Amino acid sequence: IPGAGRTTVSRLLAARFERSVHIESDLLQEWIVSGGLWPNEEPAEEAWRQLRLRTRNACLLADSFFEAGFTPVIDDVVIGKRLDDFLLDLRNRPVRFVMLAPRVDVVEQRDASRGYKRVFSIWGHLDEVMRRETRKTGLWVDSSDLSAKATVDRILQRGDCRGILQRAERLDRTVVDPSELTTMVHVSDDVGEERRRAVVADAAERLH
Repeated sequence: IPGAGRTTVSRLLAARFERSVHIESDLLQEWIVSGGLWPNEEPAEEAWRQLRLRTRNACLLADSFFEAGFTPVIDDVVIGKRLDDFLLDLRNRPVRFVMLAPRVDVVEQRDASRGYKRVFSIWGHLDEVMRRETRKTGLWVDSSDLSAKATVDRILQRGDCRGILQRAERLDRTVVDPSELTTMVHVSDDVGEERRRAVVADAAERLH
Protein backbone atom coordinates (compact mmCIF):
# COMPACT_ATOMS: atom_id res chain seq x y z
CA ILE A 1 0.00 0.00 0.00
CA PRO A 2 1.18 3.62 -0.26
CA GLY A 3 3.75 4.24 2.45
CA ALA A 4 4.98 0.64 2.55
CA GLY A 5 8.31 1.61 0.97
CA ARG A 6 7.62 0.31 -2.52
CA THR A 7 9.29 3.17 -4.43
CA THR A 8 12.50 3.05 -2.40
CA VAL A 9 12.64 -0.75 -2.57
CA SER A 10 11.81 -0.81 -6.29
CA ARG A 11 14.62 1.61 -7.13
CA LEU A 12 17.14 -0.29 -4.99
CA LEU A 13 16.03 -3.58 -6.53
CA ALA A 14 16.42 -2.24 -10.07
CA ALA A 15 19.92 -1.04 -9.19
CA ARG A 16 20.97 -4.64 -8.48
CA PHE A 17 20.62 -5.63 -12.14
CA GLU A 18 23.15 -4.84 -14.85
CA ARG A 19 20.57 -3.31 -17.21
CA SER A 20 17.35 -2.23 -15.55
CA VAL A 21 14.67 0.43 -15.36
CA HIS A 22 12.42 1.56 -12.50
CA ILE A 23 8.92 2.37 -13.76
CA GLU A 24 7.19 4.48 -11.12
CA SER A 25 3.51 4.41 -12.02
CA ASP A 26 2.62 7.45 -9.93
CA LEU A 27 4.81 9.54 -12.24
CA LEU A 28 2.79 8.37 -15.23
CA GLN A 29 -0.30 9.81 -13.59
CA GLU A 30 1.52 13.08 -13.01
CA TRP A 31 2.27 13.32 -16.73
CA ILE A 32 -1.39 14.28 -17.20
CA VAL A 33 -1.22 18.08 -17.24
CA SER A 34 -4.93 18.85 -17.23
CA GLY A 35 -7.90 16.71 -16.19
CA GLY A 36 -5.94 14.14 -14.21
CA LEU A 37 -7.66 12.35 -11.33
CA TRP A 38 -6.23 10.11 -8.61
CA PRO A 39 -8.24 7.00 -7.62
CA ASN A 40 -9.79 8.71 -4.59
CA GLU A 41 -11.07 11.70 -6.57
CA GLU A 42 -14.38 12.39 -8.31
CA PRO A 43 -15.98 11.55 -10.61
CA ALA A 44 -15.06 8.00 -9.59
CA GLU A 45 -15.74 6.45 -13.01
CA GLU A 46 -13.23 8.76 -14.68
CA ALA A 47 -10.70 8.30 -11.87
CA TRP A 48 -10.81 4.54 -12.29
CA ARG A 49 -10.61 4.84 -16.08
CA GLN A 50 -7.38 6.80 -15.64
CA LEU A 51 -6.05 4.21 -13.20
CA ARG A 52 -6.66 1.55 -15.83
CA LEU A 53 -4.91 3.75 -18.40
CA ARG A 54 -1.95 4.10 -16.04
CA THR A 55 -1.69 0.32 -15.80
CA ARG A 56 -1.71 -0.03 -19.57
CA ASN A 57 0.95 2.64 -20.04
CA ALA A 58 3.20 1.11 -17.37
CA CYS A 59 2.91 -2.22 -19.17
CA LEU A 60 3.73 -0.68 -22.56
CA LEU A 61 6.90 0.82 -21.08
CA ALA A 62 7.84 -2.42 -19.36
CA ASP A 63 7.43 -4.45 -22.53
CA SER A 64 9.42 -1.93 -24.54
CA PHE A 65 12.33 -1.93 -22.11
CA PHE A 66 12.19 -5.72 -21.67
CA GLU A 67 12.37 -6.27 -25.42
CA ALA A 68 15.39 -3.94 -25.54
CA GLY A 69 17.25 -6.07 -22.99
CA PHE A 70 16.41 -4.29 -19.74
CA THR A 71 14.88 -5.70 -16.56
CA PRO A 72 11.82 -3.54 -15.81
CA VAL A 73 10.71 -3.10 -12.21
CA ILE A 74 7.15 -1.78 -12.09
CA ASP A 75 6.37 0.16 -8.93
CA ASP A 76 2.63 0.38 -8.26
CA VAL A 77 -0.12 -0.42 -5.78
CA VAL A 78 -1.43 -3.74 -7.09
CA ILE A 79 -4.42 -4.86 -5.06
CA GLY A 80 -7.32 -7.14 -5.93
CA LYS A 81 -8.33 -7.20 -9.60
CA ARG A 82 -5.50 -4.85 -10.61
CA LEU A 83 -3.26 -7.92 -10.65
CA ASP A 84 -5.36 -9.35 -13.47
CA ASP A 85 -5.22 -6.02 -15.29
CA PHE A 86 -1.43 -6.21 -15.36
CA LEU A 87 -1.56 -9.82 -16.50
CA LEU A 88 -3.80 -8.88 -19.39
CA ASP A 89 -1.71 -5.91 -20.54
CA LEU A 90 1.84 -7.21 -20.30
CA ARG A 91 3.14 -9.31 -23.18
CA ASN A 92 6.46 -10.71 -22.00
CA ARG A 93 7.65 -13.27 -19.46
CA PRO A 94 8.95 -14.50 -17.06
CA VAL A 95 7.25 -12.72 -14.21
CA ARG A 96 7.84 -12.17 -10.55
CA PHE A 97 5.16 -10.56 -8.43
CA VAL A 98 6.32 -9.06 -5.12
CA MET A 99 3.93 -7.67 -2.52
CA LEU A 100 5.41 -5.55 0.27
CA ALA A 101 3.17 -6.18 3.29
CA PRO A 102 4.54 -4.58 6.45
CA ARG A 103 2.19 -4.30 9.43
CA VAL A 104 -0.22 -1.40 9.12
CA ASP A 105 1.08 0.25 12.30
CA VAL A 106 4.59 0.23 10.83
CA VAL A 107 3.32 1.83 7.62
CA GLU A 108 1.65 4.55 9.70
CA GLN A 109 4.87 5.20 11.65
CA ARG A 110 6.98 5.35 8.51
CA ASP A 111 4.52 7.68 6.86
CA ALA A 112 4.54 10.03 9.85
CA SER A 113 8.33 10.21 9.79
CA ARG A 114 8.46 11.35 6.16
CA GLY A 115 9.00 15.03 5.69
CA TYR A 116 7.98 15.37 2.04
CA LYS A 117 4.55 13.73 1.85
CA ARG A 118 2.16 11.92 4.13
CA VAL A 119 -0.47 9.63 2.67
CA PHE A 120 -1.53 7.19 5.39
CA SER A 121 -4.68 9.12 6.27
CA ILE A 122 -5.82 8.75 2.66
CA TRP A 123 -4.68 5.25 1.81
CA GLY A 124 -4.19 3.39 5.10
CA HIS A 125 -7.51 1.56 4.70
CA LEU A 126 -6.05 -0.28 1.70
CA ASP A 127 -4.09 -2.57 4.02
CA GLU A 128 -7.26 -4.46 4.89
CA VAL A 129 -8.35 -4.50 1.24
CA MET A 130 -4.94 -5.82 0.18
CA ARG A 131 -5.02 -8.71 2.65
CA ARG A 132 -8.65 -9.59 1.96
CA GLU A 133 -8.95 -9.20 -1.81
CA THR A 134 -5.51 -9.94 -3.29
CA ARG A 135 -4.80 -13.60 -3.90
CA LYS A 136 -1.69 -14.93 -2.19
CA THR A 137 0.62 -15.53 -5.12
CA GLY A 138 4.18 -14.55 -5.88
CA LEU A 139 6.31 -13.35 -2.97
CA TRP A 140 4.72 -11.52 -0.04
CA VAL A 141 7.31 -9.82 2.16
CA ASP A 142 6.54 -8.64 5.68
CA SER A 143 9.11 -5.86 5.73
CA SER A 144 8.03 -4.51 9.12
CA ASP A 145 11.43 -5.15 10.69
CA LEU A 146 13.56 -4.84 7.54
CA SER A 147 15.41 -1.89 6.08
CA ALA A 148 14.91 -1.15 2.40
CA LYS A 149 18.24 -2.82 1.59
CA ALA A 150 17.37 -5.89 3.66
CA THR A 151 14.01 -6.09 1.90
CA VAL A 152 15.76 -6.17 -1.48
CA ASP A 153 18.11 -8.86 -0.17
CA ARG A 154 15.09 -10.93 0.90
CA ILE A 155 13.49 -10.57 -2.53
CA LEU A 156 16.64 -11.65 -4.35
CA GLN A 157 17.28 -14.54 -1.97
CA ARG A 158 13.88 -15.98 -2.79
CA GLY A 159 14.82 -17.04 -6.29
CA ASP A 160 12.56 -20.09 -5.97
CA CYS A 161 9.43 -17.96 -5.73
CA ARG A 162 7.25 -18.57 -8.76
CA GLY A 163 5.17 -15.85 -10.34
CA ILE A 164 1.75 -16.39 -11.83
CA LEU A 165 2.91 -17.01 -15.38
CA GLN A 166 5.33 -19.75 -14.43
CA ARG A 167 2.39 -21.69 -12.99
CA ALA A 168 -0.10 -20.84 -15.69
CA GLU A 169 2.20 -21.77 -18.54
CA ARG A 170 3.56 -24.84 -16.73
CA LEU A 171 7.18 -23.76 -16.97
CA ASP A 172 9.64 -26.32 -15.61
CA ARG A 173 12.01 -23.80 -14.07
CA THR A 174 11.67 -23.07 -10.37
CA VAL A 175 14.51 -20.53 -10.21
CA VAL A 176 14.11 -17.20 -11.96
CA ASP A 177 17.20 -15.88 -13.73
CA PRO A 178 17.52 -12.22 -12.68
CA SER A 179 18.68 -11.30 -16.17
CA GLU A 180 15.24 -12.31 -17.45
CA LEU A 181 13.23 -11.05 -14.53
CA THR A 182 10.32 -8.68 -14.67
CA THR A 183 9.31 -7.70 -11.16
CA MET A 184 5.58 -7.20 -11.13
CA VAL A 185 3.36 -9.05 -13.55
CA HIS A 186 3.96 -10.19 -17.12
CA VAL A 187 1.85 -12.07 -19.64
CA SER A 188 3.68 -13.36 -22.69
CA ASP A 189 2.96 -14.25 -26.31
CA ASP A 190 1.67 -12.11 -29.12
CA VAL A 191 -1.81 -13.45 -28.55
CA GLY A 192 -5.21 -11.86 -28.29
CA GLU A 193 -7.08 -10.80 -25.20
CA GLU A 194 -9.20 -13.96 -25.16
CA ARG A 195 -6.07 -16.12 -24.86
CA ARG A 196 -4.61 -13.89 -22.13
CA ARG A 197 -7.87 -14.12 -20.19
CA ALA A 198 -7.66 -17.89 -20.45
CA VAL A 199 -4.12 -17.78 -19.05
CA VAL A 200 -5.27 -15.71 -16.09
CA ALA A 201 -8.24 -18.00 -15.45
CA ASP A 202 -5.99 -21.07 -15.56
CA ALA A 203 -3.54 -19.41 -13.18
CA ALA A 204 -6.26 -18.53 -10.71
CA GLU A 205 -7.58 -22.09 -10.76
CA ARG A 206 -4.15 -23.53 -10.06
CA LEU A 207 -3.50 -21.13 -7.20
CA HIS A 208 -6.64 -22.12 -5.29
